[in-house]
Amino acid sequence: PAVTTTVSGTEAVGQTVITVADESGYFPGNYVQLGTLGTSDAEVRLIDYVDALGTPSDPPVATTIAGDEAAGQLIISVAAAAGLVGGDLLQLGTTPTKDTECRTIDSIDGNDITLTAATKFAHATGTPVVKCSAQAKHDLVITTATKFAHNASAVAKVTAPFTHTLTPADYASMPWASLERSIAAEIVERIIDVRIQSIELTGESGLPLKATVNYLAITSEKQASAQSATYETEMPFLFYGGTYTEDGSDVSALFRKFSLKLDNVYDADDQTDGYLRSDIPLIRRDVTGSWVYRMAAGTPYTAAHYDGSDDPNSSMSTGSLTIVQTYGTGTSARTITITIPRIVHTVKTVELDAGNNAAQEFMCEGHAEKLAGSEFYTVAIQNGVPSEYV
Repeated sequence: PAVTTTVSGTEAVGQTVITVADESGYFPGNYVQLGTLGTSDAEVRLIDYVDALGTPSDPPVATTIAGDEAAGQLIISVAAAAGLVGGDLLQLGTTPTKDTECRTIDSIDGNDITLTAATKFAHATGTPVVKCSAQAKHDLVITTATKFAHNASAVAKVTAPFTHTLTPADYASMPWASLERSIAAEIVERIIDVRIQSIELTGESGLPLKATVNYLAITSEKQASAQSATYETEMPFLFYGGTYTEDGSDVSALFRKFSLKLDNVYDADDQTDGYLRSDIPLIRRDVTGSWVYRMAAGTPYTAAHYDGSDDPNSSMSTGSLTIVQTYGTGTSARTITITIPRIVHTVKTVELDAGNNAAQEFMCEGHAEKLAGSEFYTVAIQNGVPSEYV
């Protein structure tokens, strides 16, 4: 069954302790998704331990575990149950470690205590057992600080495959990177302060999808040795393994080829001493593309060129475009989804073969237009990597 809760209150960016409404069902080593899948602030983090410390009672009542207890026990044996009664809250363990937890007493028989819920963790002989007046903490301690703020956000335990949602960043939050390349297997050059200039994704019937990345950088330097590669080595996405949706309609059977280019347009004049860059400032962002249809009827032609009518004076058509590429199942499922909420088609005269009654192909071109309340484009990647993408 799904394990879900919510963030209690507001957690700022950069937190390694997340207070939740209910920490039960979460264990060290679990991955949790903070935020709702598909939103720009969703992220996945690994739980280091669960901090469920209570507030010791006054006067204090304490004992210890009498013998090793495995996880999942409803009955535990303590050295002495004096001072404890049904309904009391017990804390097993005294520090926020990977096996500290709180449980409520259902009943007591001698020094055997029946709990209302089974233990989550194993507890060794001598583990402190402390009566508490209340559970003070409901914290998930994570191994990597959060990238986004979370206000009453959903929290869900997740397993592979993991989904990462990417949206365009503004200039202030655009990431910097470093690249390395080997020159003749003799020199390792590290290219420093890199920003992506363009990413172009192309696909054609029967072939793998291809991504081409261009970048701008400020400087470079020679390295003694190369960094270890951290990329996933996965199968390629194939054109025929995808679905293509235009303006809500599945046009996968019509698509033969496409090219989609995301351009960050930077200021080319921001230089020091005439040749060194001091920054790579963003001016604007362009999204352009082209796609080739294979049609056996006139509907896609008039939709693309005459806005669905027969009026040759119509100059453009608008719609949306979604490209979904996928392969594998279960934990091996891999998916990339590109969504552009609004595409404006650029009309070009297409000369079709009037004497050919078979299916014919024609090209459409267009650019993205940002709508109020939506992203310019969204890319969702599903893979086996739990850490976030930037």
